[in-house]
Amino acid sequence: MKKIIFKIGLIIAAVTISGCNFLDVTEYPKGSQWASKADFESGILGLYSYQFDNWSEEVTGTGLYSWEIATDDILMGRSGYAHESQIHNMAWAAVDRSEISCIWWRMYLQNTKANNLIKDINTAFDNGLANDMDEDFKKLAIAEASFARAYAMLWIAPYYGDDGDNGGIPIILEDVEVDKIKDIGRPASVLDNYEQIIKDFRTAADGLPFLSEVMAANNHGRAHKAAAWGLAARAALYAARYDASYYDVVIEMCDNIINIASKPGASAADTRALLTTTGTYPDGSVRPAYGNLFTMANNYSSEYLWSFAGNTNNETRGPQFYAQGIQNGGWDYCNTWGKFQPTWELYMAYETGDERREATILKPGDKGAWFGEVLHLGAKSEIQNTRGEKKIAGQMQEWAMSSTTNLVFRKYMEPFEYLDADLRGFVNTDASRPRTALAQVVLRYSDVLLMKAEALIMKNGGNAIGTAATLINQVRGRAGLAQNSTGSLAELKKERRVEVAYEFQPSRFLDLIRWGDAATVFNNPTHGCKFTTVYSNDTDEGTVTIDYANPTKLFDARTFDPAINHVTPIPNRAFNGTTNLVQNKGY
Repeated sequence: MKKIIFKIGLIIAAVTISGCNFLDVTEYPKGSQWASKADFESGILGLYSYQFDNWSEEVTGTGLYSWEIATDDILMGRSGYAHESQIHNMAWAAVDRSEISCIWWRMYLQNTKANNLIKDINTAFDNGLANDMDEDFKKLAIAEASFARAYAMLWIAPYYGDDGDNGGIPIILEDVEVDKIKDIGRPASVLDNYEQIIKDFRTAADGLPFLSEVMAANNHGRAHKAAAWGLAARAALYAARYDASYYDVVIEMCDNIINIASKPGASAADTRALLTTTGTYPDGSVRPAYGNLFTMANNYSSEYLWSFAGNTNNETRGPQFYAQGIQNGGWDYCNTWGKFQPTWELYMAYETGDERREATILKPGDKGAWFGEVLHLGAKSEIQNTRGEKKIAGQMQEWAMSSTTNLVFRKYMEPFEYLDADLRGFVNTDASRPRTALAQVVLRYSDVLLMKAEALIMKNGGNAIGTAATLINQVRGRAGLAQNSTGSLAELKKERRVEVAYEFQPSRFLDLIRWGDAATVFNNPTHGCKFTTVYSNDTDEGTVTIDYANPTKLFDARTFDPAINHVTPIPNRAFNGTTNLVQNKGY
């Protein structure tokens, strides 16, 4: 296996952007009946194009993350987005907003192309055309295609399928055109989807290399065994909502990662662990270990399991998610969009002393760094930058809070902290491509610990259990908190919320629905931070006072109907000319 990965790595290295370790893929190549190794290597890389590259805004920008606006964690930070307002207010409709509807057909396109690759490599071997390929390469190609197919379905099945009146979503295992999917119909249960997803991830894990081999070949962002196990665990966790036996699968897959050192062929580099080293903010203060995790230097740290590689090159595309939770317009330095803003409810969910809060969210009065300047939210700081019109000695500037909630996500701000961050290739200020060099996390080790803890708790009837407490305490300890968890379900829910807040794939929206908490949580008002700033003179930084007792109500209580809203409406575009595909009930 190492030999095969090395050969593919040579090809990838030739198209990797220097210094960014970006998997610079092109669209999945057209044609069929491939026969050469080069054909299949190109096809394997092309499967990654549906996650990033040409559709980065819709797929790895907002995409299905827009549904998080319905939760108590996220609010829309820009005006003029009618559909997002409808999501928050539970007025869901089968609309064709690109950032949501695009996901359905892009993931099915990834699915069908994976099927195409599997079919063609089997055909090549069956017809004696695989002259420059061996069985190991065939196994690798099928493994990577299986991973792509499983991930595509895991991305959408939890949102659109159930084990009740609606059933699952179309399962496509043959090489068919994507526009034929609407004619295939839906299985009786989404459990059929999860079973296929887990099966595909098992196939993938069997044929994929270890992470150490992938990293050695400079294939950052490529699939590997532990990524397949971890995503299989996530699929099983979602399936366990309907069938508790899947908790055993969650534990199995998580243990594969936790105990990976015992696996034949694994090396010390494959062992995963929470990142516990601190870093340094530009002002010299300590960046806590949790905050240090979301830095460019730690894109592929000990906690890494899978991510979409960051990219700032104007000629190719990459994930656009991280720039969407920072102040709209980037305080005139760059084009951040400010679409997603943290709620007051999320801010207050953290315990006192939890290092994750300040590493995740900035409130008025907090200081950070922005393009080499002291960022003092809702107040003033002295202009320190020497770029162009900003070179005005001794002048104070006010750092406005234009977000809906008066809170800003700090979690992914590190690439923007440096003087000339754009010129150094850390960020892209092109208005149409707000991207950074920071890898977009899909799965990391703390998620694995929490998934296993949840499975253990649920297998014990939701009661406290010692092993679960140990796992939760590992996560709490890294956050600077007392390791006093008793392993209760309530503790697990709280830790999961603050640990993976504003991460792209672990979804609070899905968590609340599968826990049965959505009707309670969603049907509450949401708030923003209320503050005042007082200045004593023109050179005063200002004194910011937060009104903790009276946050600003932004939205009244809503109405979540668990009989309907436990799934979201399938986009209208999926039904053009349909014969068998049926919309979810109530939409």
